[in-house]
Amino acid sequence: MSEWEREYNLDEARKQPSGREEAAHQTEALSELSKWYSAQSTVDSGGLLVLPTGAGKTFTAVRFLCRNPLSEGYKVLWLAHTHHLLEQALDSFGKRSDGARLEVGHIREPRERLRARVVSGTHGHSRIAAVSQNDDVVIATLQTAARAYREGHAQLQAFLESAKGKLVVVFDEAHHAPAPSYTEFLLSLRRQIPGMKLMGLTATPMYNDTKREGWLAKLFPQKILYQVSASRLIAQGILAKPIPIPCRTKFEPRFDAAKFQRWRAMYQDVPDDIITQLAENQERNDTIWRTYVERRADFGKTIIFADRWHQCEYLCEKLRENGVRANAVYSHVDRGPGTVEERNRRSRDANALVLKAFHDGELDVLINVRMLTEGTDVPNVQTVFLTRQTTSPILLRQMVGRALRGPKFGGTTTANIVLFMDQWREAIQWAEFDDLWTGAESQEARPARRELPLQLVSIELVRRLARQMETGQLAPASFLELLPLGWFVSDFDVEVAETDDTAHVRPMVLVHEDEKASYDAFLKHLCSSDIRPFADPGLRYNAVSAQIDEWTAFFFANKEQNASGIGMSLFHLARHVGQRAGEAPPFFPFEHREAHDLTLAARQATVEDWGPSQTWKYLSTVYEDEQRFWRALFPTFDLFRHQFRHLVEGQLQRTTGVGIIGPTSPVIAPPAVLPDSEPSESAKREVFRRDGNRCLCCGSSNSRTLQVDHIVARYHGGTNEPNNLQTLCSTCNRDKSIREMHFRRTATLLRAVPPLEFPSGFASSNPDQLERDLRRTINMFFQCAAVDHIETGARGPRRREWRIHLRSGNPREWLEGHASALFAQIRSAQNGDRAAQIQRLAVMASGDDEFGRAEYRFEPNALPDMRPLKSRDLKPRSAVAVYAPTIRGFPNEPLAAKLVRVDPRRKVADIRVQIGQKTEEVTEVPFAAIFHWDALAIVGKE
Repeated sequence: MSEWEREYNLDEARKQPSGREEAAHQTEALSELSKWYSAQSTVDSGGLLVLPTGAGKTFTAVRFLCRNPLSEGYKVLWLAHTHHLLEQALDSFGKRSDGARLEVGHIREPRERLRARVVSGTHGHSRIAAVSQNDDVVIATLQTAARAYREGHAQLQAFLESAKGKLVVVFDEAHHAPAPSYTEFLLSLRRQIPGMKLMGLTATPMYNDTKREGWLAKLFPQKILYQVSASRLIAQGILAKPIPIPCRTKFEPRFDAAKFQRWRAMYQDVPDDIITQLAENQERNDTIWRTYVERRADFGKTIIFADRWHQCEYLCEKLRENGVRANAVYSHVDRGPGTVEERNRRSRDANALVLKAFHDGELDVLINVRMLTEGTDVPNVQTVFLTRQTTSPILLRQMVGRALRGPKFGGTTTANIVLFMDQWREAIQWAEFDDLWTGAESQEARPARRELPLQLVSIELVRRLARQMETGQLAPASFLELLPLGWFVSDFDVEVAETDDTAHVRPMVLVHEDEKASYDAFLKHLCSSDIRPFADPGLRYNAVSAQIDEWTAFFFANKEQNASGIGMSLFHLARHVGQRAGEAPPFFPFEHREAHDLTLAARQATVEDWGPSQTWKYLSTVYEDEQRFWRALFPTFDLFRHQFRHLVEGQLQRTTGVGIIGPTSPVIAPPAVLPDSEPSESAKREVFRRDGNRCLCCGSSNSRTLQVDHIVARYHGGTNEPNNLQTLCSTCNRDKSIREMHFRRTATLLRAVPPLEFPSGFASSNPDQLERDLRRTINMFFQCAAVDHIETGARGPRRREWRIHLRSGNPREWLEGHASALFAQIRSAQNGDRAAQIQRLAVMASGDDEFGRAEYRFEPNALPDMRPLKSRDLKPRSAVAVYAPTIRGFPNEPLAAKLVRVDPRRKVADIRVQIGQKTEEVTEVPFAAIFHWDALAIVGKE
């Protein structure tokens, strides 16, 4: 029997049931749930339990099930959206490690045994075929259960039939409940089992439109069975008191004004490209990890919400370098190489191990990308880091809630909410922390937002205009012909490939004046037709492309201008109708369309013969008018001006016959096709072959770590052209980040001496690894493949003499001021390996046959006993030598110091050291940097 399949001996469990004490609000909730369960209702039975995150809603639900339905012969089908929630639910019934203290001990006689299993596609979980009629509790992902039910899976049906009408369905995180296709699954279950009881669990009953609230009421006729406010639970010590800690960064995101206008009208969270800016900025990320390190005693056990996998890895590495036990969970990309497809998913098992380590207290910090916002059980969290602001109150509530367990629930009295705020130039309506604690959310219906899809309108406008100008067509008689009449908002679920997760999407379909009748006829046909295949959330376009082509030919035969993209629009509309049981999507008219008719001004300019000055004055005034959307429709003023000139020339040609004749070069180019985010696998193989299957920066030939890097980063507009690609190992690729460094070039293009930075490495005394670390450091210093080769003296009489040979075009004198730092870095890595420690380092230019001018030597006669101290010899108040040139502010020479505190477990010590004229206390110096002090001489330039 696997870890996630359990059979409980209830006779034994009842001898010592779980003794977990109920809080007052849980006792109240259990009372209301019992009343609902016992009520003899003539209507369908369904209600919501609403408890704030951290208030124990899973525990409350499980105790209710054990005391009531499971004690009376009922079976339970527990549904959730992610496998993490499934495992948390099963553990709430009782872990194997709990011994006899199990929650199932509250199940009354005569039931003797209880079989429970977790069902999903995750490794270690049962598959749907393993479900048995002998099971009592089945805990499954919604996607798995719904698909099996649609397919009439025999094992699931056998389980449902074995309940003999006595079934309770639990819907975890029920703010997702109104998703249409899964709503139909639940309603079908209710029709099959009329006595079924549906209990929804949620901490955030927030819905965005009245239609979705209507579906919710249909699922849960008794609505909210019990609800308690967060403020009451904070006062009772059940939830922690939140302490907001704002932290301002110096980063100013680049948010184009026109793009900002489009984004603001769409009511979305921060756009992905802006989030990427935030996640990739190293100075900003350094602010985040340093904030924790500087106050780690105050922050304690912490969850950091990041946005990109590489941001997770960077923060994790820096925290570990500073003695923090940190790890990360994410699902977007794994750092190891593989195919593009494989890199779009991360091992769930690896994430599970990290989550377990954090849960068990083996980690101080857990970094994640939107994986811990719902339901996952992470108690004892004292602090959350929100690494960016959000416009979504729901997302903010879920992230903050991870630290809100009070002392009565194994949490803390206070919860630190560290919110990083950037230097935004735009007036953005952020979700405010204070808004979360103003009381329960209103359950009154909210009007649907009729957000204006300016970005879509702009793209379509440019596309149509470009086609007219390239073919020599006249400008339209009315500019309104280029603007949509309105748009449909489709609304449906999709199944995310390679996971058991689901997503809810709302793609918009723009409709122009000459298309409206065709779309109306198409939707009328859909609503009266049998299109049940389109109700499947797992449906792919390829499976129905023939049907879509047939619809396009029939309903849009004369719409040549819409040849591109019309198929996907019809696909979206059909999926909406299919999942909404024949209901057409709502149509929203472009309410400000008439105010954007440039034709009237173009006619006036033609009649009055406006000159350049008058035209410029009018257009600049109109373009800056914040009551209109010109800046969003035309990203630059020049595009707006050229559009107006095209309209004026169209008017002239109509009235005089003089004007544009034949095709012209487009003034407004059609929007460029967005390149793929990654080169294709075949392109990568060609790059690897061209570069000799080795890292061009450090020389590593480990095929498992090789990656294709953009010389000019995609962030800065770099393309996937072969001349912009180079082979780097994962370490060099990460350290390079989005900086432009050309390692296929052998001579630097820099005009001034750059600062020397030590990237990753210098953690091993292995000569080959040290050579790669040294090559990486110098090549990144020159930002090219400056190093020809390095003689590490691994054998023979010169085994302690190292020579760095630079290629032509890389000034040797640039390294003169840094050779001592390089020497010290190598020596630091070689601590503990005295037999191979470097004693002489030279930097040589192309053509040198003897030691070059930039030479540093370690004098062996001056050092009879230079060795790291053993742990047992490190005692407070002892006088020592500290040689740690990589610590910020330390010189490249040993310093006299005194030990203050020693941590043998973590192998770090706090010291008091004199640096220049100042005496400072430095924390967490590694043992490897602490020596006996006898003598050390570093001889400078000879």
